[in-house]
Parts: sequence; structure tokens; C-alpha cells
Amino acid sequence: MLFAWSVAMAAPDVEHLRPAVVTLVTEDLLGRRTGNGTGFFVRADGVVVTNNHVAEASPTAALLADGRRVAVRGVLATDADADLALLVLEGDGYPALPLADGATIHVDEPVVVIGSPSGFEQTVTRGVITAMRDDGAEEASDGVVARGPILQISAEISPGSSGSPVMTEDGHVVGVAQSVNMLMDSYFAVDVRSVRALITRTPADAALTPVVGPGRNLLLTLAFVGAVVGVFAAPTLWGLVRRRRRGRSAPVKFGPR
Repeated sequence: MLFAWSVAMAAPDVEHLRPAVVTLVTEDLLGRRTGNGTGFFVRADGVVVTNNHVAEASPTAALLADGRRVAVRGVLATDADADLALLVLEGDGYPALPLADGATIHVDEPVVVIGSPSGFEQTVTRGVITAMRDDGAEEASDGVVARGPILQISAEISPGSSGSPVMTEDGHVVGVAQSVNMLMDSYFAVDVRSVRALITRTPADAALTPVVGPGRNLLLTLAFVGAVVGVFAAPTLWGLVRRRRRGRSAPVKFGPR
């Protein structure tokens, strides 16, 4: 107990890092949360880094550390192989996290993760980098795969923490929390070098891809169902109309009085 208390007291404070971390939420038509992930600002104008599989879930809003809720404007860029995405939130003037120099990352380096496991926002876990895999591919328990470079860390992550910043103790991002392999009790993060590469090759004037929210999903589904029903029902309806017209135009026959 004394040892744990001593480690906690020695751990650097992370309160100044929290405002740069957001919880990305997906909701149904009634505004009820159906899922969440995590992201973090890399630019003051609202650009957020997260996992591609988080972006594919179509988060429509972000919850900030101060309790504010802001809309997700759209997707700026994605890298499916590295499982990374850049989103843009409404507003500007956000605090951005600096990216570490990938060449300085080393095994046994202490790291801190701020995420939203199971929706518990701004949760902090600590650990170290336990391995660096430049050319490997790791498959998580949920089947999500990211291709290297990948960091293996001892700081615990869980569903909802996908997209969290994995940082050095001075707040420089070394990776993006990506997956957990339950069978191996191992945790993985996308190396910051892949983040830098995605940001570098994304044009400053890149067009945003709108997020498809639940309302639009429902409208598209109803439109599709309506079209299918129309295709199959049209011949039957047309037949009924033709028979009705023939019945009206048939001559009236009078029998003998």
C-alpha cells in the first residue's frame, strides 16, 4: 500500500492534458448514446485524431473535458490500414497535444493514457511501452486489425478508449490507443509515426466527408425499402387500374322487357 501511494504521489499531474481529450459519441434518433470512442486535438481549429473504426461508427458529437458538447463537422482523412482518422469538430481555439518524435520512443518509457472506457470519460491509466513492432500486424479480440508500426503498452485500455492519446509524462503523444487482445492481456497503440504521416499527406484544403448520423441512416433505409416495395408493387397496382378502367368502359347490355 505504501509503495502504491508513493508511485501515485510521484506520478506527474495530467490535469492540464485533459482539455485536449474528447469523448466521441454515437446516438440513436432519440439522442440516446449507443456507443463511444475517444479522440484528441492536434490542431486548434478542431482537428481530432482517433481510430478509423471509431470514425466508421459515425460519431455525431464530442464531449469536452469542461462538459461542453460540440458537433462533429465531418471526416477529414482516414488510413484504414493504420486504423487512423482525422475528424473536424465545430469551433476553434482548442488546446492541441504535441506529437513526439517517433525516433526517440523506446521500450520501458513511461506512458499515460486518457480515455473513455465504457463511457467513463477522462479516465487515466499508466504503464510503460513494453514492445515496439515496426512491421507487424496485431488483431484485437474484436477483430480490429492495425498494421505496423505498433506499440505494445502495459497501460490498460478497453472498449471506449479506442482513439485515446498515449503520451509521455510530459504530454507528448507517442501513439493512439487502438486495441486489446483479451487472450494475451495485451494492449496496443498505433505508433505516432503513422499519425504524422496521415497529417502530412492530408491537404490543408481537403474536403470534409459528412458524418452519416442516425437520422440520415433511417431516411436512407426508408427510401431504399420504399423503392424496393415500389418495384414489386407497381405491376400489381397497374393491373388493378387497368381492370378497373375496363370495367367502367364496358357497354351496358339491356335484356328483354
